Amino acid sequence: MWNHRPDGSGKTTLLQLACGEIAPRGRLGIELSWMARWSTLSHGERKRAQIATALWQDPAVLAIDEPTNHIRADARALLVAAMSSYRGIGLLVSHDRELLDEVR
Repeated sequence: MWNHRPDGSGKTTLLQLACGEIAPRGRLGIELSWMARWSTLSHGERKRAQIATALWQDPAVLAIDEPTNHIRADARALLVAAMSSYRGIGLLVSHDRELLDEVR
């Protein structure tokens, strides 16, 4: 997905994160160690990391396919809260009818 924003694209924030000056937003409970141990993450943890990355990029249009597959109830609640705060155009495909109602 291509997203062009000349200003406010998060360059300074990325540097601050890399230097440890600020902590990640944490809305989806992502741990700093996850990227280093990607191969050992569960499918649900990987899904949360992928969605967190997509939300962090703040695209104008966000398309997500079956976000609640392979995640526990506590992670599902974090996911619903994070997706509900997204203010762009969202395309969500899911068999989870409750999720579809909650993320309106």
